[in-house]
Amino acid sequence: MFLNSLMLRGLAGAMLPLVLHMLSRSRFRSSDWGAMMFLEGIDARQRQSTRLRQAILLAMRMMIVGLLAIALSRPLAPGQWNVGAEQGPVAAVIVLDRSYSMTLEENGRTRFERAREAALQVLRGLKEGDRVGLVLMGDPEPTPFPQPIGDLQAVARFVQDLKPPGSRANLSDALLRGETMLEASEATDRELYVVSDRQALTWQHIDPAFVQRWKGKRPPRLVMIPIGGREVSNVGVEAVSVINAPAITEMPFEVEVRVRNYGNSRHVGVPLSLWLSRRPGEDERLIKRSTLNLEASSSTTLRAPLTVNEKGSWILSARIDSPGMSADNRYDCAIDVVNRLRVLIVSGDEREGSPIGESWYLRNALAPFGGGVGGKGNPADINVSKDFPADL
Repeated sequence: MFLNSLMLRGLAGAMLPLVLHMLSRSRFRSSDWGAMMFLEGIDARQRQSTRLRQAILLAMRMMIVGLLAIALSRPLAPGQWNVGAEQGPVAAVIVLDRSYSMTLEENGRTRFERAREAALQVLRGLKEGDRVGLVLMGDPEPTPFPQPIGDLQAVARFVQDLKPPGSRANLSDALLRGETMLEASEATDRELYVVSDRQALTWQHIDPAFVQRWKGKRPPRLVMIPIGGREVSNVGVEAVSVINAPAITEMPFEVEVRVRNYGNSRHVGVPLSLWLSRRPGEDERLIKRSTLNLEASSSTTLRAPLTVNEKGSWILSARIDSPGMSADNRYDCAIDVVNRLRVLIVSGDEREGSPIGESWYLRNALAPFGGGVGGKGNPADINVSKDFPADL
């Protein structure tokens, strides 16, 4: 069995060294000449040795290409993931990673799709009479198979329909849950399969205290099935915030979007768009389009002006179009927009016919922008009175 059977097509490439060898031979033609008879007995042994070396070298070249194709197809060795035919009934638990990082796309497929395929391969390796349970890392909902059951097809159908929810996983908790499920089983042969990537957050609780706790138990045979490569190329929206809060109707304010490059390669021309709506996905209005250049393992920020004419709660959505993990290509931020403040200044020293009175400095402090007091560019509507109004 192979995790990536498509790579077996590379076995056809093992014929390439043979084809090149035959083509190189066809370019030369032997021609005998008069004194050739005196050399035939001398170099016969040498030619036989040369042909043998060439045959061995050709076989090694073909074998290297074939073995490379088999290695890339990720074969499953009998007895490593699969239960041997001579063993008795086995109780197995599959720990399947459904965390945020499993949405990362590599070579056109997400890590979770590969993890799901690996879990199905493990299920196919079990035989009649074996029992299997399932632990889902990164899933807040409990699994429908809290104890190993004999209906392998039901577990396979459930795994086939799974989708990654995108939350944080805890490997230490999942291992203890799996071990507890197997401890209640009466089977002598117990298998614990962990299908996960190399995300550091998943492994952060595997500390010396956990190791000592694990050794104190009767641990089952543990098989780790790594998913995905070590190098990650991903760009994500890290944060969206309002710079000069609070946001006031009909008054421009700035929003800041921070985008981070988590990989070791430079990304040029990453598309970024800002959308505004009352609710996510409903009547969205495009505010700005831009492109970003990000150096390796760095972040960049974009500031954009925004004006909202209606008060209330709004959703500002920042989106990028970038390969890798699709779950962090969007970031939604709630913005509360309020009306301009109504300010009453009670002053007993207002001069008739003069714009400068006791409240002049205060009025200009509360309404610093152009357009006059109460203008659209000011955050406050100001009213000046000599007396307290009766309906204050």
